[in-house]
Amino acid sequence: MEGQMSDRDLMLAFAADCDERKFVELVRRWDERLLRFLARAAGDAEAAKDLRQDVLVRVYQYAATFDGRSAFSTWLFRIAINRLHTWRRSGQLRQERGFELEASVPGNGSGRVRGPEEAALHDEVETAVRKELALLDANEQELLLLRFQQGLSYREIGEIVNAPETTVKSRVYSTLHRLREPLACHRESMRSLER
Repeated sequence: MEGQMSDRDLMLAFAADCDERKFVELVRRWDERLLRFLARAAGDAEAAKDLRQDVLVRVYQYAATFDGRSAFSTWLFRIAINRLHTWRRSGQLRQERGFELEASVPGNGSGRVRGPEEAALHDEVETAVRKELALLDANEQELLLLRFQQGLSYREIGEIVNAPETTVKSRVYSTLHRLREPLACHRESMRSLER
């Protein structure tokens, strides 16, 4: 039955009856996505595992505060962002941040086999993109991760970061515009990878 319930309904039901199977189902659904987000945002795969654990403990502890007015994903990522900010303020942030650990996080492969030339081109483009993304500040990285890695809407992101949808959209477009010029030389390479 839990497999058919929406995340929102599953969380509301867990908050109401403390049935651990419902919590386990939510963790099963969100664990990998949460870990990928945290690893990319923190820039440290090991720290991301600890952060993920902290986030899930908070979800469990504060289940009763979830009122269902927002999507479960919005509530979850709000907790994750708050935990990330606390972690950064505590001085545990590595010097080399974000966007460099995709290979060390499960579930990141497309499953598609590339030839040696295509793999080398992919690595070159990916390295250039990661280099530019690593220059962004943490808030800009988080917005891009929420939008493009997690596929959240601008409205959902606005709820997470407590900003109007139009502000989030503007910040994302502004950040992408700033990235356009440094990555222009790789544009044709990126197009060939999409084919």
